[in-house]
Amino acid sequence: MKPVRALVVDGSDDPDGAARVHTAPSGAPTQTTGDSAPMRSSFSIHSLATDAFNYTVHSEPGIYKSLDGPTVRINIEAPFRRNGPGSRPFLVLIPAAARQVRIPLIASGGFATGSGLVAALALGASAVNMGTRFVASTEAPVHQNVKDQIVANDERATQLVFREFNNTARVARNTISEEIARRSAQPGATFADVADLASGARGRDRVLTHGDMHDGMWWAGQAQGLIDSVQSCQEIVDGIIDEADRIITGLGHTIPAAARTASQAV
Repeated sequence: MKPVRALVVDGSDDPDGAARVHTAPSGAPTQTTGDSAPMRSSFSIHSLATDAFNYTVHSEPGIYKSLDGPTVRINIEAPFRRNGPGSRPFLVLIPAAARQVRIPLIASGGFATGSGLVAALALGASAVNMGTRFVASTEAPVHQNVKDQIVANDERATQLVFREFNNTARVARNTISEEIARRSAQPGATFADVADLASGARGRDRVLTHGDMHDGMWWAGQAQGLIDSVQSCQEIVDGIIDEADRIITGLGHTIPAAARTASQAV
């Protein structure tokens, strides 16, 4: 595959825009930065060449104006900041990005239904990316308790952690994530104060492998509130496509009728 430039812009809550390098599932290096200084970070890594990549943009559409080269896709993720000055909702972020680029956009964060897919497509995305929905699948290699907990949880059952360390993440709400948030909020707290609780090895062993839902930090999003069953991946995808098709077909009748009504009223 022809080498391409790789950049991931992570606008969660990083006030100094410090870049952080992550590794994508494919093994390709990716880069993240806070949305307060995306242009600075994009300049520093703009020549990075890889054979597979993923652009992730949380909340800074302006970054698109600096992108060029043979790119494949941009992945747009929902911002974690709530009511912050840098926060941009999907209703603005996706179409703003679509105006600036000519490559596929993938919307991420909170998608689990056909209605969400239709909304993303209407806003200008080419596809949606789902994480939590596929954890609650028969094929997911996690304990059944995890899948059942996702089904039982609603959209409020998440916890924002690491905000004080400029590395905000959304995880499932349990006694561990609540304790991480409590410790992090203490004056002078550092990551070392929560490292034992936030350990990925601990979460994988105690939660994902052995199913103790309150003895480790585990990842899940607000899409939990939209998931009401554990299904196979095929069933999940088929159900989402079928729902999306029904909605689009219905809109084909609803929108013209609404337009006629509006014109008559005028």
